[in-house]
Amino acid sequence: MPKIGLRLWKTGVAVAIAVLLARQLHMYEIYASLAAAVAVAPTARRSLRSVGAQVGVNLLAGLVGGLMISVLGTNPLVIAAGLVVALALSKRLGWSEFNSSLITATLFVMGPHPEKLQTYVLFRWLSVMLGCLIGVGVNAFILPPNHWQRALDALRRAGASLDPFMLRVADMLASPAELSKAEVLAEVAVVEKALEETRRVEVLAAESASDDQKAVFDRAAKVLSSMLERVQVVHRSALTASQAACEYHDVVPELQEALRELVDIRRTIYAALFQSPAPARLVAQLQKLEARFRTTAIPPEGIADVEEFFQYHQVRASVSYMANRLQHLNVAASGVLPPVPQREAAGASAPVAE
Repeated sequence: MPKIGLRLWKTGVAVAIAVLLARQLHMYEIYASLAAAVAVAPTARRSLRSVGAQVGVNLLAGLVGGLMISVLGTNPLVIAAGLVVALALSKRLGWSEFNSSLITATLFVMGPHPEKLQTYVLFRWLSVMLGCLIGVGVNAFILPPNHWQRALDALRRAGASLDPFMLRVADMLASPAELSKAEVLAEVAVVEKALEETRRVEVLAAESASDDQKAVFDRAAKVLSSMLERVQVVHRSALTASQAACEYHDVVPELQEALRELVDIRRTIYAALFQSPAPARLVAQLQKLEARFRTTAIPPEGIADVEEFFQYHQVRASVSYMANRLQHLNVAASGVLPPVPQREAAGASAPVAE
């Protein structure tokens, strides 16, 4: 049985309330229930946009359709002309994406109905208004959607899916051939799936976030993608570098420790994203890692294993690059934190009495 999400339950509640109130107020329950269902959108912004569109479309259909048949009658050519006029005005107003709703509303207005035209148009519009208010109310007050938190949770899950892969590559640096290509691809697929889910939720979360927050979130997702790519580079380069008698094997413990440090630092930064800056000690760690593993990879004269030498330095450069990306993310994330109140800032900098 397919999973029934919260929004589907809320849609059902909104429709039930709309039908009940429409019956009590002697309005059109079908129009009220349809408006209520459409108003329960994934985000608050989309919900309000949907309400505005429904109200505007039904008002436009009522005015154009009502005026056309009141003046020219219900001739089929008049109905067709009224529909064309309504669609032209919709395009002019930038409502083309709601044309299907406009066509339906206009045809209903211009079609036969037992009530007087003015009564039908007025009560139809009031029924739509009622449904919109109910849908927005249900969406806003019954467990309102928090896509921003969902996006942050998805981002952290994506990071958590990358960590085991990094740690496994670190453990295998001394003998990277023991980690097969199929295993690497399987690990990469897990991380990419988590990143895809992050991007999907980010689309909804972006509607309620500031431009700075969206920029930092997008950077954080890209950092994970670049780290995933670099971990694969580390593994591929280690396969070649480990076959030579260069200094690679002497620094394997150092490389392993660096990758484990990066995992710990990434966890800390992503856990505190949009909440608090990373501790100064972690910033210092990142700076040291970047500087220690930065390399120009210029081989000395007479070296025999040139390819192995370059691949060894590719491993080092990848570690430096990941440290650099995390540093830049931390700087960007610190820029969108709320300002520290003056009293707290003064208290934090005040010396402690002995």
